[in-house]
Amino acid sequence: MTRPLFFLILALSGCPCRGAVFLIGLDGATWDVADPLIRQGRMPNLRKCLAHGARAVLRSSDWTYSPLIWTSIATGKKVAKHGIRDFYVGQRRYTSSDRRCAALWNMLTRQGRTVCSVGYMMTWPVERVAGVMVSDQYFSRLISDQLVYPPDLSLSTPRHKQGRRRALLRLARRLTPFVADPGWEKLPKDSPAYLENLIFWHRLSYALKHDEGFTDIAEELLAKRAYDLFLIHLWGIDLVSHGFWKYQAGARAAPKHPFSRIVPRYYAYIDSLLGRLLRFVGPQDTVIIVSDHGMRARSAADGAAQPYLSGAHHPDGVFAAAGPQVAVVRRQGRVGECDIAPTVLRLLGLPAARDMDGRVLSDILRPGLAAVDDIATYEEPGRPSGSDAAPGTPLSPDELELLKASGYIR
Repeated sequence: MTRPLFFLILALSGCPCRGAVFLIGLDGATWDVADPLIRQGRMPNLRKCLAHGARAVLRSSDWTYSPLIWTSIATGKKVAKHGIRDFYVGQRRYTSSDRRCAALWNMLTRQGRTVCSVGYMMTWPVERVAGVMVSDQYFSRLISDQLVYPPDLSLSTPRHKQGRRRALLRLARRLTPFVADPGWEKLPKDSPAYLENLIFWHRLSYALKHDEGFTDIAEELLAKRAYDLFLIHLWGIDLVSHGFWKYQAGARAAPKHPFSRIVPRYYAYIDSLLGRLLRFVGPQDTVIIVSDHGMRARSAADGAAQPYLSGAHHPDGVFAAAGPQVAVVRRQGRVGECDIAPTVLRLLGLPAARDMDGRVLSDILRPGLAAVDDIATYEEPGRPSGSDAAPGTPLSPDELELLKASGYIR
């Protein structure tokens, strides 16, 4: 059964009872795009969070590679400690077993608290948790095992796009009137038509498959039971921003170009997914919305020019929090990616660790929130992830095309 979110109650409630934490990751989101849409009424769910909570800029210390930042968000530690530097190393992908320290799902499991992680970046192979984990590789065509925990977890959402092709096409047409030529893959690969269709399908189709699919899974799992910590990663804003940034009206785009509305419309679409997730948030729960970085126009300083690649990473991402334990803070100074994990632990009544590189964001928490003494570490001897690595697994062709088209691989 779902539990409606009443933001005014969240803001004014003085009940000392601690609730769950919902950590919602919006890859590549920036206030530069979100704020105008909020004022226009096109992101009502994010607006409600901001009206009764805190907001800030998340300034990442190393904003080039998303896997690095999302791992820092989950561990509270910088790359020198967690070891995840990129999507791939040598000829293989980084996996969860390459992570050298405990993540939030490990910490909570050891404390006997429950976790639901859906599509969080760098969670393949899945790990043994007190709850459920659905890997970010769930929709991969190349990987077929260690995608869910527990292993017998049954999900109604199909893994492959073919099972949801019509629904995804309907979503794509809502975002843009441009419809790719169904025979585009047979066009000459050096032709403008081929490249335009490539960017359309490899960005928009992949983004929709990822974000719609993982939101469907989250709804399915949250409808069955509640968890102490829920995490989800939605990647689409980053993907569409890399490809369609230059077409925005504010970026000197031709106003009638079919791609001119994709970025703002995708933000509005993500807000609708946020609304679907917020239905499961109870009156004592805390919502944290965070991005790993922001976006900006690509420049010559970003490397060799690539056709149809116009958006680049910017260090300033978004941070927002709402709940009865969060103070109303209209404009907060910058927070760091390593500050998220210790703050989540404090909200759950658990200690942060002194070997974390981040701090508890006590300046956004209500004064009545009881302090918890820090512990030295959450690390244990041996491999903390508890997963079985498959170090020889390469990136799939789809992933290689996507990473190349986004500038991650040159």
